[in-house]
Amino acid sequence: MIYEETVKSFETTDEFKVGLYETKQTFRYLIKISYKQLEVEDTLKVPDFGIPPSVEIVKGDSIRPSCIVGFLDKEKKFRESKLIYFKDNKLRVKILKYYAVY
Repeated sequence: MIYEETVKSFETTDEFKVGLYETKQTFRYLIKISYKQLEVEDTLKVPDFGIPPSVEIVKGDSIRPSCIVGFLDKEKKFRESKLIYFKDNKLRVKILKYYAVY
């Protein structure tokens, strides 16, 4: 799953790209982020609800460029986990919420 956002400025046009990739571990995903010649990797851990994991990437609210990575719970409700954005010439990943299953 890949999220792309085109950012146009006076002198350039850049692609903000975030990809979620399955790993050998069922509930862990690799996040690959690229923008303005920068590349960063992170991980997303999805709680085990007893169902196959379903991850999503949605457009961020106020910061441009940005997106939120998360997953769908048992009721198919989107649960946000991490905000990914570009600020002060750095790619940043902010944890929004932690989740656990008891």
